[in-house]
Amino acid sequence: MRNTIPRTSKRMNRIESNAADQFDATLLHNRVYEAIGEDSQLRQLVDVTERAYQLEEDQQFVHRVRRAAFGAAEDLNDEIDDVVNARVAAECAALITDARDGWFDDHADRADIDAAFVEAKAWLNEHGDAACDAGIDVEAVLYGDDGDADQEVTADV
Repeated sequence: MRNTIPRTSKRMNRIESNAADQFDATLLHNRVYEAIGEDSQLRQLVDVTERAYQLEEDQQFVHRVRRAAFGAAEDLNDEIDDVVNARVAAECAALITDARDGWFDDHADRADIDAAFVEAKAWLNEHGDAACDAGIDVEAVLYGDDGDADQEVTADV
């Protein structure tokens, strides 16, 4: 991948923080932050968007070109939002599955696991479109194998 412009890194930092800051549970917060930051396709999309904004700001181009660049950047912004939300949905679903499977039992504090589990379920419930974009079967994730949406994650799982 080609080098990104400096404003891409700044924008990615904001996107990472905004996505992660939706969650209070450290486990989910960190997981989302890392996933967003490691998404090379998202970084490329942000870079193209920021380059379009940069072109729009360049007074050397005629107004028509600058207006087209701005329009493209605005359209890409909508796509960025969708990609970020789909990525967050995927991380929430993965966390729920990992928590149910007991993966975190030896790797994290029980209170943080439980808090992350609850937050991830709530986020998926509120963001069904993002989950759909990520190809997630929300009902299967939320209800698990036994069909109990209220299933708590415990050390015995």
